[in-house]
Amino acid sequence: MPRTSKLFFYLNPIVLFIISVFWLSNNLLAQERQVLVPNQINQSAGKRDVLIKEEFVPYPFTGTTIQLADFQRKYPTLNLPDSIKITLPDLEGIQDTSLLIGYLNHAVANTGYLVILVAGNYSTNEVSFFADTNFDRDYRNDKPPLILIGGAASKSISLFPPGAQLLTLTLSIPKRLNPVDQKLKELDAINRKYKKKVRGLAASISVGIGTGKLNYDYDDLSTGYPTWYRVRFTERMLHSTVSYDWTRFRVGFNANLTGNYYYTSYFNKRVSEPRGVRTGVLTERNIDTHALSKLNLGATIAYKFNLSRLSSLNPYFTYGQTIYLADQYFSDNRPNKEVAYDLSPNRFLEYGLQLEFAVANQQAFTASISYNQLQWAPDNFLEGINFENLIIKHRVWNLKVGYKYAFFR
Repeated sequence: MPRTSKLFFYLNPIVLFIISVFWLSNNLLAQERQVLVPNQINQSAGKRDVLIKEEFVPYPFTGTTIQLADFQRKYPTLNLPDSIKITLPDLEGIQDTSLLIGYLNHAVANTGYLVILVAGNYSTNEVSFFADTNFDRDYRNDKPPLILIGGAASKSISLFPPGAQLLTLTLSIPKRLNPVDQKLKELDAINRKYKKKVRGLAASISVGIGTGKLNYDYDDLSTGYPTWYRVRFTERMLHSTVSYDWTRFRVGFNANLTGNYYYTSYFNKRVSEPRGVRTGVLTERNIDTHALSKLNLGATIAYKFNLSRLSSLNPYFTYGQTIYLADQYFSDNRPNKEVAYDLSPNRFLEYGLQLEFAVANQQAFTASISYNQLQWAPDNFLEGINFENLIIKHRVWNLKVGYKYAFFR
């Protein structure tokens, strides 16, 4: 016998055996179905709990006669009866009952089978599945229910179609949340896709209001008595910032255009000791003229405390200079009226707390509260007056709201 013929003679049984094993295993594997049980509560987009091999349609349980019209509309090519009647298993301890209906194609028999799973406590994290394993529509003579825990490992059910090899269903259910938590989870999924905190180079614009006090006190050596001045004012502001944001820090440069309204002031000068109902204090109201607008230019550094994936609380510190757009202060509290003092740029410090909340990709809503200390000091202030112990305090509380966006998104 030729060598090639001998080789074929010995190899032929081996080849046939390998082909047979491959064919058999391929057909057996074709009968195993992996099913993701539909979740009545958790229906968030992008779910990847278990790969769906066969789709089962959830049905409300209305009785032992099951109308298949809805299922037939979903699968119009299937030849199914209009309804079927089933005999229920023992449902003691079951709070609510649902049905899962699917159609499994049998690869070997070249046919298909309608599979109905009776699910108990379906909206909970512990679901009991009753399967009609022998396809006689009587669940009383089948095995005990398969109990699945939400989020736990999958389990399998073996089905025995008449006159065909067994079918294996592998089922699992995702961990279910209560409706409120589920809605929050769905919103968070949307936020993760469309909303991100601002990072990198960014700009912001905000508007705000403020309320402030200007006080100065000194001892008049010509009278030997103290003199003190009190003024109250409000602010309206337009604030803009260019900043660079990291995960934990932010640095920026800002400009703040402010309009002031000085609604009341009191100049108090003690001229004698109090006697009876007399206080010995001479008081004059609203006798000064202040600069009504100013521009604050400063540099800011902030630290970010991340409250959530979308929000942060940022304490910040700003150091800068105030430029008065009307650069004179007119004081009428001297014997020689209408004394004008030049207002050169003054330094200021500001401490604040800002809440930042992402509302879109690299865009955020901001709200802040701040405390501003201005070193208010008119040039040659109180020149010509013999005084000592001068103390000046200019303090403002501000509230601002604004919008922030990154240049590169």
